[in-house]
Amino acid sequence: MNMVEDYTEKVIFSEKSSISGNVTAPPSKSYSHRLIFLSLISKKSIQISNLLYSNDVIYTIKACTRLGLQITKFDEDTIQCNSPDEIISDEIIMDCGNSGTTIRFLIGLILVISGKIILSGEFFERNRPILPLVDALKNIGADYSLDENELSIELLHIHNTKICIRGDISSQFLSGLIFGIIALGLRPEIAHRKGVVMNQFCIETITPIVSSPYIELTKELLAQFGIHIRITTFPDGRIAINFPDEAIQFFRFHYTIPGDYSSAAPLLIAGILFGGMNPTIIRNLPMDSPQADRVMIDILKQMEMNLICEQSRVILHQSETRGTITPIIKIDCRNNPDLFPMLCVLSAYRNQITILYGINHVRYKETNRVIQMVRLLQEFGIQINHSKDQMKINGKSEIQLQSNHFITTVHDHRILMALCVFCLGVTYNGCTISLEHVERIKDSYPNFLIDLKLLGGNFTLQKNKKT
Repeated sequence: MNMVEDYTEKVIFSEKSSISGNVTAPPSKSYSHRLIFLSLISKKSIQISNLLYSNDVIYTIKACTRLGLQITKFDEDTIQCNSPDEIISDEIIMDCGNSGTTIRFLIGLILVISGKIILSGEFFERNRPILPLVDALKNIGADYSLDENELSIELLHIHNTKICIRGDISSQFLSGLIFGIIALGLRPEIAHRKGVVMNQFCIETITPIVSSPYIELTKELLAQFGIHIRITTFPDGRIAINFPDEAIQFFRFHYTIPGDYSSAAPLLIAGILFGGMNPTIIRNLPMDSPQADRVMIDILKQMEMNLICEQSRVILHQSETRGTITPIIKIDCRNNPDLFPMLCVLSAYRNQITILYGINHVRYKETNRVIQMVRLLQEFGIQINHSKDQMKINGKSEIQLQSNHFITTVHDHRILMALCVFCLGVTYNGCTISLEHVERIKDSYPNFLIDLKLLGGNFTLQKNKKT
């Protein structure tokens, strides 16, 4: 599980692609993170099948094993996780890369961790949001120090059980806190030492919530293990989260992770926009999944795209029209920051006006995805206007290249996947598009380029030694 690469990867596109074939969606990254953290706090043995081994999830695995989680291979597709008697920090700096989930969940778990944790990584160098979470914990007794390189935080005694925090930046703040409070319920001896009882806690957001389906996913996953939290939504969009009155009793010890709609979105859109004579079939996408980005299916149906959903697979055909039915379409992005780059690409190839709204929190992801997508698509002649919370894209069915393009400054895995799909449909006129740093796609979808090639993607992959 070594993520230190001694090379960079570049893809070069020079001709259109015709997409068709069968691939299996990768395991869900959101479920993978949560199940590893649940295994750490559970005090019970949990078996996990179909875990995603992306860079971000590997950061979570390494951090949890540092805190005492033992992972062994049970069979070819299943691991067995055994939690420690006590979660103790050795105060060695843990590199978490640019994995926001890893860092924010670890901070939430300071409620139950004995000792100070010290976190570092690219996340801090990019100044991604973290202050609302650590300040909320400071208000209940945590001590922390934060600079541009690392965070150290410790919580010896809890002084207050009402946690107030912003809800309009990242749902990971809330899920991390939920896991920390649930951990106190699973480990009552630690709760007693810190002077609290789990059911005394309440989390309240002081601003309306964004990405609420991710909170529902956390709630649904915990419920499948017999842990039931209560979420109340207020008329103004704020929420309150309360915790069980009774002791927690685990009744499930095995979980198979479903396919990931976030990572499947590029393949879905590639099949819709650039499908060939035969269909594109994406397997392992359960229709009843609570994943936020399952909404991509609804969006494609809203755009009257040609797709069929049956059991756990989606069958796609290239649509005969790219936007002559509805002149303007509006898409709410408040709950789907990971879909935003792909929605920009889809909109760029639609011969209509698409308005993406509720986008302000998209600026706080691995990069400012709003500014990045505006800059990148405008380079190819796409007309885009944007404000703080809305983007208007005037797409066109044909994108012509008049010169070579070299894209070297993108380090966001979601944007890189979106650009790869964008490049499939360009008319090249003898020119090329070179896209560097595509090794970053392994943060969420290690086999993306392999799967895209299997579906008919025309590109050349180059590996270059780091200097």
